[in-house]
Amino acid sequence: MQRLAADSPRDRNTIREVLSAYVRNHDLCTPDPGTKPPGQCTTTGIKRAQQPHISPSTDTIAALTVALLLRDGSPDKPQLVNFRGVRFPRADLAGLSLDGVNLSGTDLWGADLSHADLDSADLNGADLRGAILGEATLIDATLSSANFSDTDLSKAYLLDGDMFDLSTGIVEKMVRQEAIVNENTKF
Repeated sequence: MQRLAADSPRDRNTIREVLSAYVRNHDLCTPDPGTKPPGQCTTTGIKRAQQPHISPSTDTIAALTVALLLRDGSPDKPQLVNFRGVRFPRADLAGLSLDGVNLSGTDLWGADLSHADLDSADLNGADLRGAILGEATLIDATLSSANFSDTDLSKAYLLDGDMFDLSTGIVEKMVRQEAIVNENTKF
């Protein structure tokens, strides 16, 4: 798909949207026909927290990666890739480059996003309860209405982002109260 996009620049946006749709329709909670969703998607509370982290399929990670490579826009303001509403609870997404991604309304409950690049990502309304964001970068990220309860933000960088939403009252002070932070967390 990446080569096709390079060979046909006019199809680049369409290919990016097809790959984005593939990711949205092949998240952890959308099982293959004849299979059940994993426990990460069917349990709640303490039982969900006891589920191991699992990696999305190789095809899903490949589609996600290539979709990001096909972004248009200026280097200062790249076009958001739409992964809105994707469900990756207890997913191992450590170290992924998800900068400039639309992750609004996503289920990232307990996901491992340590060392991830989430700069300029839209996490509006994302469920980040219990997620691990240690040493992740969220510079200029949109974080309004995101649920940070018990989120590990140790050594994370949350600079210049949208941390204030009048409708929900999300502010740095509230994030500090809800999430796990340390002296190396940068707001």
